[in-house]
Amino acid sequence: MAPRSVILDRNFMNKYDRNLVASLAVAENEEQLINQDKRIIVKTCTYCKRMAPVTLRSCKLCKAARYCDEQCQRADYRTNHRRVCAEFVNPPRTRAFRTHLIGPEEYAHSPIFAQGDKDGLGVWISTGNKVGCEAQKLSKNLVPLKNGDPGYTARVNTILDQPKELHRASKQDLTTLHVCLQNRRKDGVPILVFGAGTQLVTYASSTRVALRGQVDSQDNITTFIRNGNELAAIGVVKDPWTQAPRVHVVHINGKSANLPPYPSVLKDPTEAIVALHPGDYAVMSLQFRTGDGKTITKDWQAFKLLDHVIIPFMKWDGTSRPETLASSLPPAYTLPDISASKTLKAKYVVASFNQSAIWKHYWDAIKHGDDVFLRTHNGDVHAAMNSSMTRAQEALTEATLRLVDLPESERNEEWCDKMKSSLAGLL
Repeated sequence: MAPRSVILDRNFMNKYDRNLVASLAVAENEEQLINQDKRIIVKTCTYCKRMAPVTLRSCKLCKAARYCDEQCQRADYRTNHRRVCAEFVNPPRTRAFRTHLIGPEEYAHSPIFAQGDKDGLGVWISTGNKVGCEAQKLSKNLVPLKNGDPGYTARVNTILDQPKELHRASKQDLTTLHVCLQNRRKDGVPILVFGAGTQLVTYASSTRVALRGQVDSQDNITTFIRNGNELAAIGVVKDPWTQAPRVHVVHINGKSANLPPYPSVLKDPTEAIVALHPGDYAVMSLQFRTGDGKTITKDWQAFKLLDHVIIPFMKWDGTSRPETLASSLPPAYTLPDISASKTLKAKYVVASFNQSAIWKHYWDAIKHGDDVFLRTHNGDVHAAMNSSMTRAQEALTEATLRLVDLPESERNEEWCDKMKSSLAGLL
């Protein structure tokens, strides 16, 4: 006998609709503020602060500073910008990785939680474009899919072929990192970044906790010994259905890279391999299995376990095949053993997590709970909408898993239709 459908009551749906209308209005206002902020930024001189009638030229390496003329640029370079640019103090100005406040905001859209640089490559780490602080699920695509999108039907059919994977994939156990990388080399040499080779390294005191939810090789987690302590190197998690790494290159040089045709510098979208020439920057999202779906279900709980991020890269001659180079990369956690090698082309940029910045950003959630965090960081309307969506997702997940548990003899055409309907809301 088929399970009883979960029916959302009429009052809940009415409230959901009201929240949706209000949320769309707020989003429209936010869009106006973002566009206004952009118009001001591109016309304001970093040095003299005067606003020009036209878009000003930016620093060709950092893309974060703009000048009304050569005189202002030279003056700023002597007094400040030479150091700021070389030390990667600020990421490039881009909507895809917005670290400054606009309008009434009190918290940055992409707060910087880790930062580092190596041989001309700078990296800034944030938590991603998220409203709440819940850990994410493998069942939800890294890039949300809806019916009609390229790849939607294939994704649904793949899940229907292996529905049991939904049990594991429905756990809240993923940390999503939003990563901005930029090449600021002055010798003109391009850099290949291997996004899917990124690893998180735990504190020694957190290793056992980080391993609680480990299931199999899909989690891509390795333990190793350093200075007598056992650490965990957490690689990008693999999708349970496709076995592909959960990576997505979001923007390159301010332009969306969501769909083909991809920018020529994106060498491999599946592995997030990007060729950055001096001044080029990319923003990518990477997911890692850091939680256990029980005691670690929040971003701030997961970040507390992590010491640093390691991202592999190398100088590129422009001719070697990126996928071949990627296959030759040694694991990042063996860094102490390979760093002395003079023949190895691979390098690693290390970005240490700033636990004070993380604690400050999530303090309302830690001290007062998710609802207060949502209201202080995103406003009452977004908080109400997130609450409605969370409730709907929980009900939908519950109903879907009951369908998954039906015996194969009952997985008929009606079962497929119900599963497709449920997946439309989960993906």
